[in-house]
Parts: sequence; C-alpha cells; structure tokens
Amino acid sequence: MGLDIRVATSILEITDKDRIVDGDYYLRVSHEHPEMERASDIKEGYYDLTGESFSFRAGSYSGYNFFRNLLSEAILGVPAEMVWDGIEFYEKKPFFELINFSDCEGCMGPEVSKKLFKDFEENKEKFYTFINKKFEFESQYYTRVYDDFMTGYGMVGDEGVLIFS
Repeated sequence: MGLDIRVATSILEITDKDRIVDGDYYLRVSHEHPEMERASDIKEGYYDLTGESFSFRAGSYSGYNFFRNLLSEAILGVPAEMVWDGIEFYEKKPFFELINFSDCEGCMGPEVSKKLFKDFEENKEKFYTFINKKFEFESQYYTRVYDDFMTGYGMVGDEGVLIFS
C-alpha cells in the first residue's frame, strides 16, 4: 500500500442521490472532517471527477512522510515536526499546507493548490540542490515526487481538486 494522488481539472456535483447509493466512484466533500480543511473553497457535496486527470504514487506512507520531512528541511530549514509544533510561526511559509496535512484521504481545492503550485515553482532549484547534496543515488526519486506534485497542483486550476487516497 502507498499514497496515491489523483488530480482532476474540474469536478461536477452529483445531484442524483441514487448514483451515490449504488456505489459509483465519487468525491465526497464534507467540512466536518479535518482532512477536508484544505478544500474549504469547494462546497459540501458529492462530485464526479471530470476534465483532464493525472495521478501518481507519492510513495509508501512512510516514504511520503520522509519526502514531506525532506521538503520541510530543504525549504524551511527545520524538520516537519517543528512545523507541526509551531503552526502559528510556519502557517504563512512555503509548503505549510502540504507539510501540515494528513495523508489520510483528504483533498485540496483550487485556492490551496494555486498557493502550493507557486511554492513548488519558486523553490524547485533550492529543493533539487538540497536533495542532490543529501543523496547520491536516491535524488531522482525525490525530484520525481516533487515534479509530480508540482504538475498536480498546477493542473487543479480554478475548478479542480487534488486528492490523497
């Protein structure tokens, strides 16, 4: 098992409740669940994923958490745990929304995705330099995950979603 990321460039609200009961695949957005905090710009409901799509494996759950920690160290200069312990200080910093986000089947809407896409674009060289110095052989793996996230967040646009599953 691992963490799969799926992106859709648009979503369409499902109004036929029978389709939901029949078990068709859909995205459920409920603001009662903390893992949906990064999708506050999507109204609650059930959605089909429409438009263009993109998916990738972010690694095993432990591998993804290692990547997230590397991202924190490379860009913020501290391990992810310090970000979690100092939310007030780090909440306006690059990648905060990703570093301080559970990998448990949540999603991110357009507003957060645009901010994170900008973070990925602006910090690519810094991350690559950090990873290439830290790892001799594994650097390509981490740069691929970085690039996949950047592609995914860039695709969300104004009407899409990025889903952790």
